[in-house]
Amino acid sequence: MDARFHDKVDRSGGPDACWPWTGYSEHGYGVLYRETKCKRRMLRAHRVAMTEHLGCPIPAGLCVCHHCDNRPCCNPSHLFLGTIADNNRDCARKGRLPRGEASGSSKLTEAQVLEILETAAATNESYVSIAKHFPCSSTAVRHICRRETWGHVDYRGPPSRPRPCCSVGEQNANAKLTAAQVLEIRAAVAAGEPQHSQVIRFGCSPALICDIVHRRRWRHI
Repeated sequence: MDARFHDKVDRSGGPDACWPWTGYSEHGYGVLYRETKCKRRMLRAHRVAMTEHLGCPIPAGLCVCHHCDNRPCCNPSHLFLGTIADNNRDCARKGRLPRGEASGSSKLTEAQVLEILETAAATNESYVSIAKHFPCSSTAVRHICRRETWGHVDYRGPPSRPRPCCSVGEQNANAKLTAAQVLEIRAAVAAGEPQHSQVIRFGCSPALICDIVHRRRWRHI
């Protein structure tokens, strides 16, 4: 590595201390630029430090993570290789991932989460039914009620009542048929009517009619 890189790494703290990058940085990470034949490449200083330490390029798909959580640090003994999942787990373990409303992708507020938990504890409404009142899916409601997500919300009420993993038949908000219609379809095909007649009669796809006849769907009736 050329002297320009080393000149911008502060090693004054000793071999066990963080070695901060003193040059230009973006989002807290040291940045340097290298001219190539085709274009100017931006490099992260800590990745350059790890590459030099390994003596070979960093394998594709791997991140260079910090044990010290100090983004400018370029001390190889403070760095480790990991996948994106490894990096996310490390962030979560150290409490550095945004949670709840602080997450940019959050669709709910903590007040709404509490309302979901209270509703699930006080009623027998399905996850699908509860989700209709909030800007989220029934899957999100299920995860909340099982405390698999939003676990940091301080809810001290009774636990949610047991519910099936998903609504079946007419209880499913996406159901296109009633139980009575499903029985009609099976009876008609058993009597010799072609399946395509049921497609026209009930306005369903051929695949759905076939699955109903062979009991791959609506197996509960």
